[in-house]
Amino acid sequence: MSAYLSYAPSIQATEVENTSAFPEAPQVEAPTVSTRSRFLAAAILRRTARLELAAAARLERPARRRLATA
Repeated sequence: MSAYLSYAPSIQATEVENTSAFPEAPQVEAPTVSTRSRFLAAAILRRTARLELAAAARLERPARRRLATA
């Protein structure tokens, strides 16, 4: 996700360049996304990140108990 966000300025600049390069070309309206949908998507991404960090922390934590059966 962070990689996509880092490309956002260049994507927007390319959109502006393409629009000005062909002013007579038919323009397609950009889809509008409601604020609620954006907040919901952000909440899902935050929850996913929290779960991934928790799993990574569990994997990096040393084992507290060793198996006594051998």
